Amino acid sequence: MTKRAVIYARISLDATGEGLGIARQEAACRELCEQRGWKVTKVIVDNSVSAFSRKGRPGWEQVLNLVSSGAVDVVVAWQVDRMYRSLRDLEDLVDLADRTGVTLATLSGELDLTTPNGRMMARILGSVARKEVEQKGARQKAAQRQRVQTGRPWWTARPFGFERDGQHRPTEADPLRQAYADLLAGQSVYSIAARWNDAGILTPRGNRWRSSNLRHVLLCERNAGILTYLGAETGVPAGWEPIVPEDVYRATVRLLADPVRNTGGGGKRKGLLVGVATCSKCGGKASQGWSRPNVAGERYRIYTCREGRCVSIPADFLDSHVIRMLLDRADQWEAQPVDQEAEQESTALRVEESNLLARKASLAEMFVGGTIDQAALAAGAVKADARLAEIRDRLASIATGRVGVDLADTEAVWDAIDRMEVDQVRTIIETACQSIRLMPRRKGARLPKGDDVQITWRISQTEGSHIVG
Repeated sequence: MTKRAVIYARISLDATGEGLGIARQEAACRELCEQRGWKVTKVIVDNSVSAFSRKGRPGWEQVLNLVSSGAVDVVVAWQVDRMYRSLRDLEDLVDLADRTGVTLATLSGELDLTTPNGRMMARILGSVARKEVEQKGARQKAAQRQRVQTGRPWWTARPFGFERDGQHRPTEADPLRQAYADLLAGQSVYSIAARWNDAGILTPRGNRWRSSNLRHVLLCERNAGILTYLGAETGVPAGWEPIVPEDVYRATVRLLADPVRNTGGGGKRKGLLVGVATCSKCGGKASQGWSRPNVAGERYRIYTCREGRCVSIPADFLDSHVIRMLLDRADQWEAQPVDQEAEQESTALRVEESNLLARKASLAEMFVGGTIDQAALAAGAVKADARLAEIRDRLASIATGRVGVDLADTEAVWDAIDRMEVDQVRTIIETACQSIRLMPRRKGARLPKGDDVQITWRISQTEGSHIVG
């Protein structure tokens, strides 16, 4: 009776994607089947799939299903390590052979797993294959350590912004460089990803951007020319030009790690003043919600504090009130194009601001650990706070110049703000306002008034003073 054979071909890594290794294995196995007089019923392939990793092998699972159903009598492969490389997998195969009587065949010979000698030989070959994997892994690690010492790029897949040899890809590197500046200027990862998608900028695999994968790219050390090995910085100079300076990269990392930026789902903040306005009673940040239905059954957006729900105020009123108050105090805004030098200065100031905040946190840790005393902590904090105040005043000045319209034309001003992304408007508000506090509303009050919110401005009409409105 002619035996029914299934050919299984597998290669761990098909570097070219042409499947040449698979084709060679299949040809050799077909020749073996022809010599033995076996009928090939099916050819099953796992291309670029390792037998040693814990990831599933769809093709091999299909082979096992055929064996279990009694559809084949012999499994043919180039070598046994194409089928298994762990003794655990082999024992499962032995149990299957006991139930079905299937035979394994390779170019080196047949293995009858139903006999003691066949099982012994299979286990020996499996141990040899395991040893080969471990030796290969050791060689690869040694080679990787050597590459790290030379600083040469070694990327299994082309990273965004770079070619495989470490050269920049301008169509990706330029937008990535701008993304760091936009993020430090107050824009969100979500808005940058949306803008890239609209512009047709895709991932190296041709996919659209989401907040999650763009965030991952922004946090990659390679963008700043920082070489890492096993997740740790090596200190070895990288052999490629960075896309952004190291201080810009580290400021971005601190910004993205700030828990205040957590929006609950990685997307954009829906309300203009979410996370900006605070409750005057408990100090909690404002979140967006919905009012109870009125007599007509209608509901509207409200801002309320996250902590104790102490206060609430209609969101549309507060958004427009804050913007109107901001415009009333923006006498220095003039119709002019975007000042690129000012934008670059803004990015540098954001980096310095991030470094100063990190310095203050480090001083606090040193004080808790006993490295410095209270006097040194206070002196360092005062110095940092003074510089932070200067930076934020300058950021406020730069932010107020971003509208670029004639303030005498009120409709044009509102149109310009409407064209801006919410993150841009929020950045202007955050840099211009020292605080926006939601005040307790009067009992029985229905319509909101200006007294329901207290705004302290960094931008002052009288130099050196703050205005409360």
